[in-house]
Amino acid sequence: MLATPTPPAGYRARPARLEDADALSDLFIAVDASEGLEEVLGPEGTRRQLAHRGLDRRRDTLVVLDAGGVIRGFVWIWAKRAGDAARAIIWIEAHPEHIGLEPFLLAWAEAAARPSLGTAGSPGRRYVRQHVEEHRERRRRVAEEAGYRHERTFVEMWRPLTEGLPAPASLPPGIESVPWSGDLAEGARLATNEAFASHWDSMPATPEDWQARVCDDPNFRPDLSRLALSNGRVVALTTASVDREHNARYEVAEVWVERVGTVPAYQRRGLATSLVGEVLRSAAAAGLTRAGLGVDQDNATRATAIYEHLGFAATRRTLAYVKDLD
Repeated sequence: MLATPTPPAGYRARPARLEDADALSDLFIAVDASEGLEEVLGPEGTRRQLAHRGLDRRRDTLVVLDAGGVIRGFVWIWAKRAGDAARAIIWIEAHPEHIGLEPFLLAWAEAAARPSLGTAGSPGRRYVRQHVEEHRERRRRVAEEAGYRHERTFVEMWRPLTEGLPAPASLPPGIESVPWSGDLAEGARLATNEAFASHWDSMPATPEDWQARVCDDPNFRPDLSRLALSNGRVVALTTASVDREHNARYEVAEVWVERVGTVPAYQRRGLATSLVGEVLRSAAAAGLTRAGLGVDQDNATRATAIYEHLGFAATRRTLAYVKDLD
């Protein structure tokens, strides 16, 4: 077993605590100001991540403090198994004045993730994945020098909600659009798993995952989310979220189109286009002025083209880096 690396001289490390949320948010804001992040968590969002169901803070997180006790680096790990595959998504950040911590943070994340992914020689694939914004060239070099390879590109797209909203579109016969409801949540989970089964690096959501990451997420907006039903079965969905903390901090009114999926037997029939259009019109009626989403650039369903047709334009790209473990 590989030894867990120790922090560089002049620093100390420990697991993250819930009371670190304010300091960690300050760290993310500092990194964003210097390099531009895809997402900047505020204190409440950070606290929710640290309290997330299934996260063991002692095992899966690390903060690095300087001699004055100020947090200068952060690691977060989310390990998951599906079939024979075991994957850990890792997230690291270092303060702009302490970027020399990045190789240590990455090495610690990999070493800490290994026990959750099984022992060397275990059947199936064991790997770690991290996302780095395309424009962060130095940060990308750190990943590449640590043995990570770029495998996929994700596009962030936005459109205004103040004009040019898509007109209502008719659904095929036998299919109806309905608002999100709790009694359809399990059907939505099953439809999501089926819709994304062929997508790159997708792993099915368990009922526990779905409850924690969708139903119990305070940013989730069921009133803006839509489901398509065929004979009572969920066959397509579009969910929406609104990060009130983010909107208040930046004085914006944004909605994030969280999940857009259609089960294979119902694809290419206009369901996604219709549901996303409904979500956009509902969000605009609720006073939101801008909508964003993220999409796999090489998605086999040509989702990027669908979103462009709906008025979205690409604003930045994030690269998924992967490293297989021996």
